[in-house]
Amino acid sequence: MGWIKYLLGYQSLISISEFAERNRVYDAAKSYAQRLAKPLVIIGGNSNQIWGISLSIQIHGGGDLCIDIKPDACLNSNYLYADVRNIPLPDKYAGAVFCSHLLEHLLTVYDAEIAWNEINRIADSVFVCYPSKLSIAAWIHPDHHLWVSSKNGEIYFEQR
Repeated sequence: MGWIKYLLGYQSLISISEFAERNRVYDAAKSYAQRLAKPLVIIGGNSNQIWGISLSIQIHGGGDLCIDIKPDACLNSNYLYADVRNIPLPDKYAGAVFCSHLLEHLLTVYDAEIAWNEINRIADSVFVCYPSKLSIAAWIHPDHHLWVSSKNGEIYFEQR
C-alpha cells in the first residue's frame, strides 16, 4: 500500500505543475495582448467546478472577454456565449487568446481542428494549455475525448 502514497504524491506534483504552467501561459497571453493594445480573450472560462460541487473557483485571471457555453465559467470578465467552432468575432479581433483545458473536451479531432482554426482566426497569437498524459485525472475524466499535444510550435489532436 506504500505505492499509493507515492502515486498520490506524483499526481499532486503533476497537478501543481499544470496549475503553474496555466498561470505562466496566462501571464504571457495577457502581456502579449497588452503590448498590442488589443483585447485578451479567454476561451473556455477561468473558473473551475470542484468535483461537481457548485463552488466556482477562479483558476487564472480574467480577460477582456470570456467565451464559453456556460456563463458561470467566466468569473470577473465580460461574457460571450459561443461555440469555439464558430466564434462571432471579426478576424484578428484579439491580440491574444488564452485557451486552457478546453480542446480535449471536443468530441472529435475534426471538431478540434475547426476550433483551432477559428481560435487562430480571431487572434494575433494563441496561448494554449492542456492536460498532461501523465495525469490520472486526465485519463479518467469522462468528458476528455481527445489528447492535445504540441511540438515545435505545432498543435496535434489525437482521438482517445
